[in-house]
Order: sequence, then structure tokens, then C-alpha cells
Amino acid sequence: MGFPYDEQAMTFSTRIFSSLAALVLLSLVPAAAFAQWGFDGVEAPTQPAASELQVLSGAYGRPWKGSENAPVTIVEFSDFECPFCAKVGPTLQALLDQYPGQLQIVFRNNPLEFHSHARGAAEAALAAHYQGRFWEFHDLLFANNKALTDDDLRTYAQTARLDAPSFEVDRKASETADRIDEDIRWAQQLGANGTPTFFVNGKLLVGAQPISAFSALIDEELARAQVLSKLPALKTSVSEALTALNLEEGAFLGDYKEAVERVQHPVAIRSAAFTEGSSDALLTLVRYFHYTDPEFTAMGAQVEQLRALYGAQVRVVYEPLPRTLSPIDSWLGAVLFEAGDEAAAVHQCFLTARLSGTLACAPGVQTCPFEEPELRAELRRLLQSCALGTAIVDRIDADALATMDAQREKGRNYGAAGNALFVNGRRFDGVAAESELFPVTQDQYDLAAKLAAAVPAELVYEVAVNTTERAYVDLKGRTVRGAKSAPVTVVEFSDFECPFCARALPSLKSLREKYPDQIRFYAVNLPLSFHPEARPAALAAWAAGEQGKFWEYHDALFESAPLTSSTYETLAEQLGLDLKRWNKDRASTAAENAIVADEKLARELGISGTPNFLVNGRLLSGAQPLESFVALVDEELNAAQLLAGKLEGDYYEALTKLSPKPAKTAAAVDGERVFVPLGAFPSKGGSNAAVTIIEFSDFQCPYCSKVQAALGQLMTDYGDKVRIVFVDMPLSFHAQAEPAARAAWAAGQQGKYWEFHEALFSQQLALGDDLFVRVAEELQLDIQRFEQDRSGEASAAAVQAGIAEAQKAGLSGTPSFLINGRKFVGAQPYEAFAALVDEELETVKTMTKEKKLKKKDVLYEVLTGGTRPTVRFDKLKLAGMPTKGSKKAVHQVVLFADVSNPFAQDAIRVFQSVVESDLDAQFVFVPTGPTGSSEGSLATRALLVTDDLEQSLALALSFTSSEDLGEDEVAAAIATAGLDDKLLADAQKKGSEKTLKSAMKLAEKNGVLGTPTFIVDGKISRGPLGAGEVLSRMQ
Repeated sequence: MGFPYDEQAMTFSTRIFSSLAALVLLSLVPAAAFAQWGFDGVEAPTQPAASELQVLSGAYGRPWKGSENAPVTIVEFSDFECPFCAKVGPTLQALLDQYPGQLQIVFRNNPLEFHSHARGAAEAALAAHYQGRFWEFHDLLFANNKALTDDDLRTYAQTARLDAPSFEVDRKASETADRIDEDIRWAQQLGANGTPTFFVNGKLLVGAQPISAFSALIDEELARAQVLSKLPALKTSVSEALTALNLEEGAFLGDYKEAVERVQHPVAIRSAAFTEGSSDALLTLVRYFHYTDPEFTAMGAQVEQLRALYGAQVRVVYEPLPRTLSPIDSWLGAVLFEAGDEAAAVHQCFLTARLSGTLACAPGVQTCPFEEPELRAELRRLLQSCALGTAIVDRIDADALATMDAQREKGRNYGAAGNALFVNGRRFDGVAAESELFPVTQDQYDLAAKLAAAVPAELVYEVAVNTTERAYVDLKGRTVRGAKSAPVTVVEFSDFECPFCARALPSLKSLREKYPDQIRFYAVNLPLSFHPEARPAALAAWAAGEQGKFWEYHDALFESAPLTSSTYETLAEQLGLDLKRWNKDRASTAAENAIVADEKLARELGISGTPNFLVNGRLLSGAQPLESFVALVDEELNAAQLLAGKLEGDYYEALTKLSPKPAKTAAAVDGERVFVPLGAFPSKGGSNAAVTIIEFSDFQCPYCSKVQAALGQLMTDYGDKVRIVFVDMPLSFHAQAEPAARAAWAAGQQGKYWEFHEALFSQQLALGDDLFVRVAEELQLDIQRFEQDRSGEASAAAVQAGIAEAQKAGLSGTPSFLINGRKFVGAQPYEAFAALVDEELETVKTMTKEKKLKKKDVLYEVLTGGTRPTVRFDKLKLAGMPTKGSKKAVHQVVLFADVSNPFAQDAIRVFQSVVESDLDAQFVFVPTGPTGSSEGSLATRALLVTDDLEQSLALALSFTSSEDLGEDEVAAAIATAGLDDKLLADAQKKGSEKTLKSAMKLAEKNGVLGTPTFIVDGKISRGPLGAGEVLSRMQ
């Protein structure tokens, strides 16, 4: 039994009658059944407050459309007066058409304060919702979002055939206001500071994005939904499960784990000698080793370092891998296997012997037995030295030693020839470089942490190990060679003048012969700049493809080396091409665009050389022998058999979209550009680059660390076309983030900012005072100055300046970016950055072509100047006072101070540090005498006779006492500050008294009752302030 509505609710007036009727029926209906109804047909009146997970994964009483049980939920926070919200409406409807049965779109109100009619429209829309007409009314509001007065709303209600009396009552009801207020609170809590803002299964997407941006996230979520379908049954919806997976906060991960069926699936660590750590650990380190290897102890030290960093989240699996020609290794491994519960103690015994130099056959040890009696004696000696029983040695026989043969075979199967370490299945041979081991370990930890929210703990390792990264290439429009339905797709990135590409051809031909119906081939042109004939050849091949002869022409080009300008037409004629059409096609804009698109694709995938191959998305670099291709193809054919019938649609498309690195990425935010003054923040790249990327970051944020590789690659690929600006945005829950930011700033004062920045991110897990000082010493900084700078007011002010800019830009998490002023959130992959950089370069190119740019223009300011913040207060007119900054600056900071006041020095230091932060502000210093007096000291007049603010502040801070400020003290302070001694004579002139009286009048006129007093953006703040407080008072 239920109400005959889809997503609507009854009107409040109807509810009153229904409640009375319910009293009559109450005795006839079981309590449990009554509790299921809910007053509005979708939620009970006493429903508890929603959690973040519920808000982002379902309707929870809000208007929705699509499929109620869809695997993907899009929650929209919107404002009916927002033009960008109106713009995105058709996109959302197109998505519902594109993904039938797979989406639920939920609408939540977030009326912005500066839209005077938005709140009223939201109230009216909810009133329409109560009558089951929300979406019809929603469309009317957005179609007419410039006409939203009360009379307009009543007209739309009539058009939507609403009951007028109920509409008027419901839109003014307290419950309606409560719902809107709740939506606003959620918007603020979730960081939806503007409209429209969307959450796709909890993933943030800001602005009126194109349909491709939504599709990228939806496709990723649908692929993940398929993965979930293979895991134990969920007690919750797929959308809620995926949303919980996407939410990073630990509390929600815990909630989600409880929602997953706990089915026991023990991890198969095949015949390991022994294991240390919990099977629930997020990181499993499988260590293949033999005790006499020269790198044995160094690798052990790395394992211990990882255990120290990740604690209980590390499990170590020990796998002996003895050398064939080293009997001692086989015996040591066999004893370890036979030890059973004592294996850990036996291992520790052997390790101690190795470290103390008493292990036979180890480097530097002369004793090395080869015969069985000597081997048994050596093993007994070792165990006795550790007070362990020797009965194990007696059990070593041919079968026990055969176990070591099996270990060697297993090691070979996994590619481990000697000492090797597997981190959740990622192999490192020998002692790995820290620059490789630690980032990979962190990536695996992050992946496992997400998986822990999606699968039972016992399955995390198994799923993580089998999660293969694949690159996606859109194959539409490309000429296929081979069976269209083949399970293995090979995409070749090649250059027709590259000799190594030609060497790979025999391997590719053999593959076609060996797997005639199981491989299909596609080609991507990547002509390298140092090959003069590569581009003409690529254009010629593309033109041949327009006549259905791409692969024939492709092969002929490689067989015709060396290439010359006469080669192309000769080959076209030999292949029987229509030469007139072929010549026209190869010279066409379409041909050039196709090659440019291929180059862009390679760049997005991080492919910069030739030949490179993607085998079902898995990279194989260089002119590999046939065996390398066969091994990878066989793996993919085996995988295809396992997945047969489990992936819908084209196998290649479905497979590559299961990659842990999404095949597609969300585009950056469209819409208005945000201007941020750049003078205060460190930057690198072209000083007038076409693309300025401002990174708001936190040195302790793991995602900020991960994105550095993509930014570095951008600098490499685009050179001076790109400038990167770093803005500190330390998050409150990262204890070391602000100290790290201040330390980096201090290093920057000695010209070593970027070196220090790189060192912090590369050693992120070790952040702290010890690391800061050690890095400073390694960079040969002046340590005394470094310590003073990082603990001083100026470093605090610099960090607060970054936080202030982030707040003004509406940014709440790290990493966040402004790319030529366009918001771009999260640790996006390189290809996402490259796509937006390319788009911005095209914008600059178009503006240049249309003569909208001049040679003297600062590109960043031109591109972002349309939304540069404007002054929103009346600036004080303070002519004649020491000043720095333009009258047209966005902010104004004024300090009134009497140097005879004992609190003045602290206030002046704070003011100086704010001035040094180089914000877009006008800074004015007004030295005064005691308030209420028309007189001032000689010192005050000396501060006023220079109109240079920095000189005036330097002099003010040179006074050693506030009590005696006579001529000698002023002269000494001038000398200490390094100023011209004529300043004293100027201060003693009568004209200086007039300037002092002007300063005193300014203080009185502006309500300064005592000093020191700051006036920040027109607002007076009496008493001492810290630098951070001054910055926070800026509008």
C-alpha cells in the first residue's frame, strides 16, 4: 500500500486531513506498516538527520528523476537565478537519455545571497514538489530565470496547474524553509560554494560542465560498478557503495565496511616460509631473498623503513629464493621452511649471523661449505648460537631441498631472479631507489585504502595485486588491421622515419601470423620533430587512408627508407591511388588536424618517443623482440577467457575502463575566471607564459605530492608556455603542513624555494623540524637566518596570504588549481592538465590572431582581468604619508602608531611583514604623537619626512627605546637603518611640524582613539593584531 506518486509529496493542507484519517485507521493498521508510509510518500516525518553518505548517494526526500536504484547518483546543488545552472539543464537531460536506467539525478537548493529572488524561487519549487509538479515547475523557473518575482511565481504555478491556495501555504511553511536551510548547510559543509555544483557518486564536479565531463565520471563509476558486481553481495545500493568508496574520510569508510558482506576469502600467499603482520594490512610486501646476497641487508633495511612508516598496515611475506649454484642458500631456505612456527626466530638467527659476519658464504666470509656433512654442521652451529633446537636440520632431506627448486620456479614465474620486493604486486629488483619505491608504495597504499572500503579486508591484497593500469585510446575513425572482434588490441605509436619503428615490423608481422583472429592493430602517428620527413610521411599515409589504403601505404613507407620528398607520390601511384584526390587530402587542414590530434593523444598518455605499443592498454616500449609481444598477448588472451561474457559491449573499451587510472578525466571548470595577484607567491616557468597554473597546496597532503609528477611533466613538455605558481593552503588537520610551508618560505628568502619544495614532497612522510633543518643544511642555507625567517611574523603572514586567496577563490581542499583563472580541483592525471593547457593555448592563439593581444600585454592579467576583484569600501585619503602600492589596489591597510608607545614596535613588525607579503594592496603608515596631543617627538617627524614606506618602517624599528627619543637617539637610529643622515636635519625643519599636525588630524578624523590602530579595508581594529589577523580582515 502506498501513495500514487513518483517523487512527489502531498501538500501540507492535504496532510492535515490525512493525519486525521490516520488516527481513525491507526487501530486497524500494524504499527510497522504505518511507520513505512511517511507523510509525503517518500520520507517519514521523524526521519533522522541525513549523513554525508546518504546526502551524496540518494534522494533522501529531495526531488529526483531517473532510476531510483541506479548505480550512479548525481546530486546537484543549484540556484534558480543562476544563469550557469540554467545552462546545464539540457546537459543533465541528455545524460538521462544517454544512460537509461543508470542515473538518478537529485536536486538540492543552494540559493546564493546575491541573487535576490533565488530563495523565493526555491520555496516555490518545493511547494510544487509537494504537489508532484517539481520538474515541470523547475523547467519553467530556469526558462524564465530573469523573472522570478512573487507575481511571476504565481503565474508559473498557474501554468504548472498547481492548486493555488496550497501553493501559497506550502511555500511559506516552516518545513519548506527548514529544507532549504538544510540544503544550504550541506552545500557549505561539502564545499559547494558556488552554483551549479555536482557530486557524481560523491565526486566533486564544479560548474556548467560539457556533457563529456559528466560522461567521463559516469563511465568510470559504471566500470567500478561492474567490478563491485563481482565482489560479495552488498547490503546497500551500488550508488551508496561507490559513493562511500569515493569519500576519503575514515568515518565513512568504516560505515561502508559494515555495509559489505563479510565473506571469508583467505589470501593465497603460496607456501611462504612465514608471514609477519595482519592479513587485514593494506600493504603486503612479498620479499624474495637469499641470505648470502650482497644486497640482502640493504633490502631488509628498506623493508624495515616501510614498516616504520606504515606501521600495522604492513604485512611482510618471506620467500626464500636460493641460487642454484649455492648449496648453503638452499639449505638455509629449506631449514626456514621446515621451522614451522619457529620460522620467524630462525630467520632472525640467520639475519643476526649475516649482520655479525658469521654466516658462511656471505660476502667477506671465508668459510663456505659445499658438501652435505659440512652444510649440516654449519646449520647446527648457527641454530645453537641462537639457543634454538637443531632437530630441524635432521629433517632436511631430498624432499625438503626439492621445495627450494619449487621456490626457484615460483620466483621465475613472478620475474624474480634474485633479491626482489613486491609491493602489492609491484616488483622492484634488488635495492630500489627511494625516489621509485616510496611513491609507488604510497600509491599502492592509497589504492588499497579505497579498496578496503569496497571489499572485505581479506580481499584487499588479492584485488590490489590484480588491478592492472591500462591506457585508453578512442579507436573511432581509425583504420583497423585484423579481426574487428579480436580480444587483443595493439595500438602502435610510430614515426615513419624512425629506424627502431622499422625494426619492430617483423615482430608485428609474426604476431599477425601467430594470432590471425585474436589480434587487431591500430596506428597513431607520432612524427618526431628531429625527423624532417616524418610529418610529410604521416600526412601522406593519412591521405592514403582516406582511400582505404592506410596499412598498405604504412608498410610501403617503412620498406622505402630513406624517405625523400619524391617517395610519397611514387608509392601512391604504385598503390593505385587517385593522385589528384590524394594530393588534395594530404595538404588539407583535416590531415594536419588528424596528426595534431595524434600528437596530443600521445602527450596526454605520457608517450614521447617511438615506437611504443599499447597491448589492451598496457604499455610496451621500444622495438621489442617477438617473445615480449607474445608473453603480453598470451596474458591478455588468458584474461579474455576469464572475463568471457562478463564485460558488455566492445571488449577493449570495457577492459580499459576497468583501469585504476581512469581512461577519461573530468574537464576543468568552465565559466568565470578568478584573478589572484601573483607577486607574493613563488613561481617557475615563463614570466609571461600563455598559461599560468596556480597551485593551492599542502605539503602534508598525499594527493598534492602525487600531482607533482604531472606538473613536472607539463613544464618539460610545454617549456616557457607554462608558468606554475605555488600558493600555500595548509589544512588544519595536517599538523606539519603550516610549519613546512613556513620553512619553504624561509628557504625562498635565500633563493632556494623550489629545491626545498621538491625535498619536502619527496620526503613527505618525514615532515618535521629535523627534516626542515637537514634539508636547509643540504641546500647550504644560512641556518641562523633560516630559523629566524621560518619562525618570524613574515613567514606566518605569507602563509596566511595564501589561505586568504584560497578563500576568496572559493577553494576548500587541496590540491586545487586556477589555470588561467579557471578552477580545476584534485590530483588529476597529466592528460587532464594537458587537455586544458592545450585549450588555453588555443584561446591565446585565437586572441592573437584577432589582434586582441598586444606585445606589451601581461597575458595572465589580460586573460583573468575580467573578474579581477574590485574595491568594495571607501579608501582613506592619506596624502603625504609614507605609502607603498597603488591607489587602485584592491585592498588598503593603514597603521596609525606612536613610536613612543611601548606597543608600537610589535605592531610595526606585524605591519612590515604584511607589506612584505606583497598583496594587491595600498599600505600606508601614519606616524603620530600621543593621541589627544598636537605635538609629537622628533622621532615621529623623522618618520614622516620620508615618503618611502620601507625606509620609514626600517627607521621605526631601529629605535632601541620608546622612552627617550631625543636628537642623539634619532641620529643613532638613522645610522642603524642605513639612511641618509640629512633625514635628521629635514626632521628638525619647521615644515616637518606641519606634516606631523596633518598626521594627527588624520588620526582624529578617522576615529583613532589610541595607538597602535589598524584600519584594514576601511574597518578600524584597535589594539595590537597579528599578521594573520590583519590578513583575515581583508574583504
